[in-house]
Amino acid sequence: ADSSRDLVLALAPGQGAYETTPLTPRESPRELEQVAVQPDSEVEAGHSRNQHRVFQVSALLLAVAGLGLAIVRSPLALFSRTSPGSLTLLQHKSESLEFCGRVERDIEYHTRQALYWIGNIYSEDMCCALCDGDPGCAAWTYGKDSGVFGISRHCYLKRLQDGEEPVRFSRPGVVSGLRQKAIRKHGMVAQILAKAGDSVRSHSNITNKNKTCAGSINATGLGSLAVQQALWFAPGKHGGPVTVADENRALVPRFGSRAYLTDKCTEGEVRREDYSALKLLGKSFSYRVDLSAAGCGCNAQVHLVPMRFNEDASKCNDFFCTPTSDAATGSCGATCTTFGLQDANQYSWATSLHLGGDAIGASVGYGGGSDDHTGRRQWSDMDYGPQAKCIDTSWPFKVSVSFLQSSIGLLDAIEVVLSQEGHTCTLKERIDEYTFQDKNGIIELSKILERGVTPVISYWGASELTWLDGIGADGKGPCVKDVPKMCSASVRFYDFSIFRTNFPDEPAVDRGDSATRDGSLLSLAMGYVHEVSQKSATKEREQRLANLTSMQAASLPQAGCGKHCAGGGGDFSSDTYPELREANEEWEIVAVQVQVRKTPSFKGIVLGMKTQGVVLIGQRSGDWIKLSYEEGYVAILQTEDYATSFFLERRIVNYEKIASGSCVDHGLFPIDGRETCKAAAVALGYFDKTVKLYKGTDRPEGCYIKNGSMWYSVRQENRGQGAINGAEPVCGSKAYPTTTTTTTTGTTTRTTELPTTTTTSTTWGYPSFFCFTTVRSASAAELGIVRRQQMRQTGIFACEEYAVYSDHQPWQKVGIGPDGADIMTAIIPPVHQLSGPSGDMPQVNTCTSASTSLTVWDLVKRDGRYRHHHWTIKVDPNVVFLPDRIKPILKKHTTHPKSLYVTNCNKNGDAQMLQSLEVLSRKAMESYAVHYWKCKTSMRWQSLCEARFMAKCLDQLGVERLDDWHMLGDSSCTHAACSDGSRVAFQHDFRDIETWNTCFEEAISR
Repeated sequence: ADSSRDLVLALAPGQGAYETTPLTPRESPRELEQVAVQPDSEVEAGHSRNQHRVFQVSALLLAVAGLGLAIVRSPLALFSRTSPGSLTLLQHKSESLEFCGRVERDIEYHTRQALYWIGNIYSEDMCCALCDGDPGCAAWTYGKDSGVFGISRHCYLKRLQDGEEPVRFSRPGVVSGLRQKAIRKHGMVAQILAKAGDSVRSHSNITNKNKTCAGSINATGLGSLAVQQALWFAPGKHGGPVTVADENRALVPRFGSRAYLTDKCTEGEVRREDYSALKLLGKSFSYRVDLSAAGCGCNAQVHLVPMRFNEDASKCNDFFCTPTSDAATGSCGATCTTFGLQDANQYSWATSLHLGGDAIGASVGYGGGSDDHTGRRQWSDMDYGPQAKCIDTSWPFKVSVSFLQSSIGLLDAIEVVLSQEGHTCTLKERIDEYTFQDKNGIIELSKILERGVTPVISYWGASELTWLDGIGADGKGPCVKDVPKMCSASVRFYDFSIFRTNFPDEPAVDRGDSATRDGSLLSLAMGYVHEVSQKSATKEREQRLANLTSMQAASLPQAGCGKHCAGGGGDFSSDTYPELREANEEWEIVAVQVQVRKTPSFKGIVLGMKTQGVVLIGQRSGDWIKLSYEEGYVAILQTEDYATSFFLERRIVNYEKIASGSCVDHGLFPIDGRETCKAAAVALGYFDKTVKLYKGTDRPEGCYIKNGSMWYSVRQENRGQGAINGAEPVCGSKAYPTTTTTTTTGTTTRTTELPTTTTTSTTWGYPSFFCFTTVRSASAAELGIVRRQQMRQTGIFACEEYAVYSDHQPWQKVGIGPDGADIMTAIIPPVHQLSGPSGDMPQVNTCTSASTSLTVWDLVKRDGRYRHHHWTIKVDPNVVFLPDRIKPILKKHTTHPKSLYVTNCNKNGDAQMLQSLEVLSRKAMESYAVHYWKCKTSMRWQSLCEARFMAKCLDQLGVERLDDWHMLGDSSCTHAACSDGSRVAFQHDFRDIETWNTCFEEAISR
């Protein structure tokens, strides 16, 4: 390490009554001369074990520190017993591995944005190392002690924005920390974690014992190829499953799996003549890959193998062959010549050529080596790896391998190019010389390409993978240890494409003898259209950027020309080049309303109000934004009563003024709202803050510029309109919340005036709904009923936005949304049902447990879309629900929003909310999202049904009840015929699609 730091290891005090002095970020261990902790007598033995644990961690850190990684000398705080019933903090000097940064015990961190959580984590060391390994992570919280509901053995990774400090809350049994910095040499942390907890990521033992066909994959410029799974990954070792995703454009191999791209696949059979034989000489093969979770000891491979022409069926009985017969690398015993387009993980890369029998071959990239030799060093960890300047492997990137052809028609070289959006540099290398056993390897490989090769995609790992990612004799490689136990469950390849190297706009359709089988010409044509369209759009945008760059360069003064410098001679009118401003920081208002204050204080003078969806431009100052183009400050968040409310959300957007067509034509979004229009105008250099309203037609949608002035079109007739009559649209790279302003009148008892109230609602409808349902895998009918609802556009699918949660594995397709995208279920843990009748809900036999309710409502909270709607509605999947009937009921309670939830059953004088229909206002939902933990810690909720838990929790949080005992016809409370036109929903325990559909038809006929 290049700086020393203080590391304090304190003890987790458990659940007893203790006094503790946690370290704050501004306190130094040297300032804490002595801290006494008084434990309860019955848990003193537990503290002894904790003390032993501290020494274990110390010994572990000391042992690791000697391996040459990031080590420092810092005061290591250890507890030693000085008298019965007390623990004293003493200071000792020692050496420590510094990847955990600052650690605070009994402290839970809250930040504005969370990354994700991981369960079954065995120690705080594992949690902080996981944070260290994720470039997006800056802080973490770990549930160290058992019995801490919702957090025990869970690791929560969190983001920190520039200048942000985590909000700290006292919580026994919890450990939190800040990420110190990334470790440049990798693998040792993974080894520690693997030893501590066997494996952070469990590799599925699912195999393909009888299944060979996984589907088909579409390759642009080539058409559709079948995906054949390897039954055997190695002799005696079954292959793992491979998944085709994203409408047949993505391939996801699981750990220990291999897939072949074939002309066709017959289930349970392996036939050599079915393997594809792609003739790639003079062509380029490209794809995108996500290696963000494949660490040291993991290998994601893309190889080209002459499988159709290999007559040795091998020990795996599928004709797979490799340069050598080493089973440790997934070999099945047969050898052949191969093209290693990719052997890689997030730290290392190899592109290689191998003749049969040559394990080393010729290769380029980064990584590899052992004590006596050095591997590939064409790149470094500054070029390739997590947070690298050219290829940041924390994110997907593009791979393109070209098989360059010489003037006489033979292979001249292979060239690999790695590129990534948002990065100005690419990584490019070529192999043009290769000799093995006195053979010219390039010529031999040329012969193989002429006959045709089969793409083979694999994902596996090994504890001895130093040839790929080893540190090497020069110490410049990335990994000191290979830990395959820590490999992710899968990796992802997508956007496959093949095109002619010298003619990138022409698709390469040569698949050997079977290019036109099974109607593939249509698939090839569609792939060609897709490829040309993408390339045309890319070239057009690149040309625009080039024009802009050249204009800007021409406007700069020329060195040495003094007053005779030309001003560039360019016409800077909007007809000549587009105006573009990239990477603008915006802040979107996510609260219902925010106040603009004169000073950055909640006691400051209020200058005005801004509503949800407005986008602000400003500079951050602590937890406030100083508005750049108008006076005032807006708070990002507010913390009170041990909870944090967030008002703003940061986003990065590009603005562009276009001279022709509409925003949609250019793949952009129209800007809606005068405030956002003003922000975009200023970013583009139009410093006049006045945005005029245009109420006529024949103008672009939303924000536009005409004659140097900013305008905003308010007429609905202009929706979808592009540049017209000299008016040029201003567009954004991200969608903007569309809002309309509705003016209503009301009365007050305090004065005789008739005040005007302005409320903001989405154009979706008033009031607007976010609806969701939970589908159980244990019920054979529920998923079918939900699919019928989607097909009929009723139930939750008649709400403005919706979500479907289910414990079905894997994700289930519900239908196709209005935007053409698949509607998929979000996976939750198995739904837990309580049997009855019970004291909680005596009128029902079964109900969903509160534990499932907590999980699902937490997902709704994390989803966040509820913030954009007036009401959140949970509906059971087998309920006939008609949202248009409930709108007028709730509308009168929306104009002046309150914190409300609906009780829809009054049986024997007990007003309650039934789980078949749960309705919460936005304020009620916000209250629950922030304070639900109070219910979990103060209620015995484990035996409660979900609706009863929600009602009790909302009551405890001070949410008001809205009694409407007539809206729901539920056989467990008040039965109503489906023909009753006054009801908004019906729950008659429908057990199949037909009975549900019968009720629905009766309901809509009234």
